[in-house]
Amino acid sequence: IIELSNFRRLVLADIPGLIEGASRGKGLGHEFLRHVERTRALLLLVDPSLEAPRRALDVLRRELREHGSRLAELPFAVAVTKQDLLDPVAAETALAEAGAWGEENGAGEVIMISSATNQGLDQLRHLLRRLYEA
Repeated sequence: IIELSNFRRLVLADIPGLIEGASRGKGLGHEFLRHVERTRALLLLVDPSLEAPRRALDVLRRELREHGSRLAELPFAVAVTKQDLLDPVAAETALAEAGAWGEENGAGEVIMISSATNQGLDQLRHLLRRLYEA
């Protein structure tokens, strides 16, 4: 829960595990995506230590579109995670790749964060507020 001004709160749900094939029932599949349908906006998290940001984001967007609900139409932003695990060049490359993807696909913003070191978390809070208010 993030406290906003005027006694308002932003309630966040961390819903991990959207995998390739979820729209066809793989993994938690439709059950998972039904829970996501109740949201007003999406923050897509990408871990560049696992796979290239462009590939991960393509999979996420495709699964949202193929689910066949309004999910692909929601406002969204991207956060590249685990900045603390990347050397500066790899971090810059991952952010640039995600940023280019975001421009091509309509992401509101693309940022880089590290929950381990708190890097970018203030920027993330402001981003979440803008998504909420949009």
